[in-house]
Amino acid sequence: MKRQLLIFTILAFILLLAGAGSGYAQEGGGNPPLAPDATALDTSFTYQGSLLDHGTPVNATCDFTFVLWDAATGGHNLGSRFHNDVSVEDGLFTLSLDFGATLFEGYARWLEI
Repeated sequence: MKRQLLIFTILAFILLLAGAGSGYAQEGGGNPPLAPDATALDTSFTYQGSLLDHGTPVNATCDFTFVLWDAATGGHNLGSRFHNDVSVEDGLFTLSLDFGATLFEGYARWLEI
């Protein structure tokens, strides 16, 4: 009985070691392939803001300019996006911004509004 328990324990340990080494690996890192029904994400993101006029929440249609910079001061303008006729209610607004994927490859960015 003790011998069977020892053999069973050794076999279970071997199976655990074999399973621990298996997994997804790809030369050079990278991401695993997408599942057949998966959809790639686009590069846009949602911006939610609050707009006050002398401390009072704005209720109006407004035009916005968003500029992406590579530094807080003295940097380079990486791109601008214009959004006209944005509805602002009780000072709150939401819109979608897209500067593309290449500008966000691990570097710090600043957004001017």
